[in-house]
Amino acid sequence: MDRPARVLTAAVGLALLASMGYQAVRYGVTGTAAANASRELDRMGRIPGGEVAPWWRADLERAAAEVPGDPFVREELALMMIRNNNDPQAFADAERQMVAAIDARPGSGYSWANLALMKYRQGDTGPAFEKALVNAAALGPYEAEVQQTVADLGLAVLDDVTPETRAAIERMVAAGMKRNAPEILQIAARRGRLGAACPHLGGISRKIDSKWTKLCESMEATS
Repeated sequence: MDRPARVLTAAVGLALLASMGYQAVRYGVTGTAAANASRELDRMGRIPGGEVAPWWRADLERAAAEVPGDPFVREELALMMIRNNNDPQAFADAERQMVAAIDARPGSGYSWANLALMKYRQGDTGPAFEKALVNAAALGPYEAEVQQTVADLGLAVLDDVTPETRAAIERMVAAGMKRNAPEILQIAARRGRLGAACPHLGGISRKIDSKWTKLCESMEATS
């Protein structure tokens, strides 16, 4: 992409972020609004082949420095830092950006879920990780991506968390089963925790692949 087109794209993206940030502050918009802005910026910041355009992070870093109170910029920058990256330092830097985003906009379940993911990827599943899970569940109880993230990370550590955190995880598993049972069942199966999802199968109105029904029935028969 040539320089004029890049500048135009960045300007459009930052204008979108500024607008979303204003609306979030004025109307308390969180969750879905933030996620939609992030997806749009992600789309604009990619080049053919699925890689992130090398200039996009630099523009976001500049925006974060110039508008330090905009949580959308910081959250998008944090997510970009860890995309296709396993460098521990990148995760540490991204976590600082995400914490700054949360400090500016603490009411987003998506942000708390992303923070929990960053901590989990760093091997930190202590109190701060649990707090992130609990807050994500409380603030994004009806958001599919938040449900799936809390279920995925939570079921991985279910035996090691406090009763409060366990209850939050189980609520999100139950909510996720109502919204997208196949996805939650796959997550639970991958984590070896089908027993946490199967009890909610009976309340699902839509048709579910028979393999899940059979698996859950076999678990009940052997329990």
